[in-house]
Amino acid sequence: MAERTLETIERPILEAVRAAEIESRDFEPSGLGLDPSVYVTAARSLIEDGFIDGRVTVSGSGIVVSLMVDRLSGKGRRAIQQWPGDDAFEELVAIIRDRIAREDDPGLKRKLQHLLDSLQDVNKVVAAGMIVQLLASATHLR
Repeated sequence: MAERTLETIERPILEAVRAAEIESRDFEPSGLGLDPSVYVTAARSLIEDGFIDGRVTVSGSGIVVSLMVDRLSGKGRRAIQQWPGDDAFEELVAIIRDRIAREDDPGLKRKLQHLLDSLQDVNKVVAAGMIVQLLASATHLR
């Protein structure tokens, strides 16, 4: 059996739940190609850890007798990068730093560095609030 990891088990479940939401259909785990016991264990953990809104019913002996997946929670949406993380400011800084490191054009690299320096001079709370406003506007959440 292949090693169980976030990338091969849990992330595909989260992405399939999101796909079902986008397509306005019920989530169907059979399309994941996972062994049913692996799916139940992973989905139970995702529900209990707050990545998925759903319900798990367990028998007195600890066996899962029903498992219902409703939708992704905010935590689940952040895990698949549908929503920004808890610290949007730090994520933006990391993205700009990565772009600076990969940039070959000295002029663009200098401009990106100036942007990074300016962001870091601004109060983190102010910058984070501006990022949230921008994302809300871009995604029509306001």
